[in-house]
Amino acid sequence: MDEVAEAEAENERFGLADGFEEYSSPTGDEWEIALADGLVVLDTNVLLNLYRYEESARDQFLGVLEALEARLFIPHQVAVEFWRNRENVLDARHELAEDVISRLSKLLSDAEGVIGEWRNRSGASGSASELDALRSAVADVQSVVEASVDGAKHSTDTNADEVLRRLHVILQGRVGPAASEAVQRADVEEGLRRVEAKVPPGYKDQKKNGDDRAGDYLVWCQSLRAAKDASIPWLTVVTADSRSDDWFRRESGMTRGPRRELVREALDEAEVGLFIVTPNTLIARARDSLSVDVSDETLESVSSVGSSGRRPTWSASAVQSFLDRLRDEGPVQFAAVVEAARNDGFVARERVYELGDFDPDRTLRGFTRPATRIAQEMVSGGDLERDVTEPLTTLYESPDSYVLASGFRVPDEFVEFLHSSSIGRAAGEVAPDSEAGTP
Repeated sequence: MDEVAEAEAENERFGLADGFEEYSSPTGDEWEIALADGLVVLDTNVLLNLYRYEESARDQFLGVLEALEARLFIPHQVAVEFWRNRENVLDARHELAEDVISRLSKLLSDAEGVIGEWRNRSGASGSASELDALRSAVADVQSVVEASVDGAKHSTDTNADEVLRRLHVILQGRVGPAASEAVQRADVEEGLRRVEAKVPPGYKDQKKNGDDRAGDYLVWCQSLRAAKDASIPWLTVVTADSRSDDWFRRESGMTRGPRRELVREALDEAEVGLFIVTPNTLIARARDSLSVDVSDETLESVSSVGSSGRRPTWSASAVQSFLDRLRDEGPVQFAAVVEAARNDGFVARERVYELGDFDPDRTLRGFTRPATRIAQEMVSGGDLERDVTEPLTTLYESPDSYVLASGFRVPDEFVEFLHSSSIGRAAGEVAPDSEAGTP
């Protein structure tokens, strides 16, 4: 390059967005191009969730995949994880149904006891018709639960699995090849390095064991290679892991889109624009762009099922970790949680004053802050799923007033855990000067 050309290159000027594409929001036209001419990658949880959707929602979602068939791509890592976890998902579906049926039976037994006690203590006569009606209603619900999984009873047999039958057709020729042993080893090592360095995607998966921690990165790098080889303008990654910060950027509690690091990496490594979306967003876009038949009920059903096929809950280990911290950082709150668990999840305001030996003039404003802060830090650290029930919720005397608390409630998981654990059975005296509210 001569001196004049060099000087011109040094003085070249750009637009405001040049080099900062990761900060730009995509347009509707770009969405149209992504679905018409791009590559659509399905994460493992998207395939496994097909076993968790209601039948009509599953059929319509498969219809969307059929419409996208030519644009679909399944990284080899996704295929590995799908086959490794498929039977576990089917087993969990049956276990859930059995648990619901068992709990309904217990509720019926409890209700029969309550009605019997009422009759004995009140001298009420009457027939057994109300009990018969209750038994019939519970039996009807149990039948619905049983029927919901009956069609999948034999789907562990791959020859009798309707979901597999349709996926075989849709994904024929759409699954990437296995990498060579050398490339696979290098990819795993890079994935593990990124986990330690907290580079997305996948660094939130530290709870996984061994090389499994590199799983999200393997999906990612295999997707980038496929996009680069295909010379397409847009790569769309569809994941049901909507609560994970591994893929999505969040600000002020709102999901803003894909993480900017991933948008930049897609541009630099594969020269493609990037969408990262949930299954719900994909089918909503497909309904508009590809004229696929998708009902509002399907959108609602799909949006209610996360990467694990359930609403996030407090595991026993998460409750234990939370309580261990709360005991030290908020002893009055710890005592209140234990007391609430002894009382079916609720502790009254008056009892909180007794537990903390509070002055009657002291308010309980901010009482839940230590519990909320600990839970938020557990989410940030990957020890707790996003959107779990608040560990300590304020209940007010009037639904229209947020001034005077009537008491506090803890999640059902806390009640179950503390009933079966020795922790906090004797909360003891707690110091009144802990972080418990505004004096």
